[in-house]
Amino acid sequence: MCTRMLKKSVILGSHMVSGELVFIAPYAHRRYYSKSGKLNGKRGSRWFHRMWAARKDTIVREVKNYARSGISRLRT
Repeated sequence: MCTRMLKKSVILGSHMVSGELVFIAPYAHRRYYSKSGKLNGKRGSRWFHRMWAARKDTIVREVKNYARSGISRLRT
């Protein structure tokens, strides 16, 4: 059964403005660091580190574009 409680826990536990993700589910730590379970494809432990390694260039580019657009909006 898939309840998506881990995803819901980060939405409920985080303050999006701070940039920090907080998982309030009691099993989140175990899930993040464990190597058990389904590890095929893009699934597995330490998902943030794997995502950053795979998409770092895109994230940096998008953040720069967002920052530039915010600066240009302030000037007008």
